[in-house]
Amino acid sequence: MKTADHIDRAASTADGLAGRLSERRRARGLTQGQVAVRLGVSRQAVSKWEMGGIT
Repeated sequence: MKTADHIDRAASTADGLAGRLSERRRARGLTQGQVAVRLGVSRQAVSKWEMGGIT
């Protein structure tokens, strides 16, 4: 059974990852579209990841 603490940590980890993805992409001067092409996914997927909607 998942506890509230477990869920809070999972959300915090997702938020942290989303921020790091966005920060590193921007530091390299890449658009979401360029990252998407390199990874073979849609630009919308990259946007969703950066917004914390990692699935």
